[in-house]
Amino acid sequence: MTPKIPEEFLPVDGPGRRFVTERIVRLGDVDPANQLRFDAIGRYAQDLANDDALDAGLEESLNFVVRKTVVVIETPPTFRERLSCTTFCNGVGGRWAGRQSVFVGSDGGRVNVSAVWVHVDPDSGRPKKLSDIFYDHYSESAQGRKASIKLAHDQTAPANAAMVSWPFRWADLDLLGHVNNAAYWRPIEQLLSDHGMSRAGMSVELEYRNPTPPDTIASVSFQLEGSLLSIWIIDDQTETTLATARVRID
Repeated sequence: MTPKIPEEFLPVDGPGRRFVTERIVRLGDVDPANQLRFDAIGRYAQDLANDDALDAGLEESLNFVVRKTVVVIETPPTFRERLSCTTFCNGVGGRWAGRQSVFVGSDGGRVNVSAVWVHVDPDSGRPKKLSDIFYDHYSESAQGRKASIKLAHDQTAPANAAMVSWPFRWADLDLLGHVNNAAYWRPIEQLLSDHGMSRAGMSVELEYRNPTPPDTIASVSFQLEGSLLSIWIIDDQTETTLATARVRID
């Protein structure tokens, strides 16, 4: 079943800068059912964005934090499948920008990713205005579309939601000392496995709400209603909602 593609996705062959490369799906990227995992998709999209920014000569390429991501899996790529990877800017704001990435496999796999990234000052961590060179490279592909950092999910889990513990580990941290955005996909992967949900035809919205300090012990609350799985990742100590997700099977 082909999932509905959300409105924020623009045509891949539109105007403006496109960065295109290839990569191969490796053994550590797939699950026992031989489907590309969501945390691997998160890493792929992050790597592709960074490679594009470096290719464009943007020294600020690491100074972005993701605010929200939508992943639509039409057909899950599999082990050793060669992916054609395309990324481009699909929206801009004063201090943030949207980025779309498309992964098309040699064996029929296809994944679409759209994310909004906030440009931050590396010293203060506060949002920072995008540079003129950024607009020079990326504004044409955005086609005048405005990226939004507004979040849509309910921040608080319902009282009757089920709950499991989820400790973030040292291996989840990246070069900046933060829990890397791809690590938030791992508890989602676990719930998909627990409920026997295939990734084919699946779309997931993940919203990053608050920073996750190192050594955070989190709880994952979840509620399954029909074809919608709602997820809340919560800091046990502060009871702060760190991230939320909605998983849909069309």
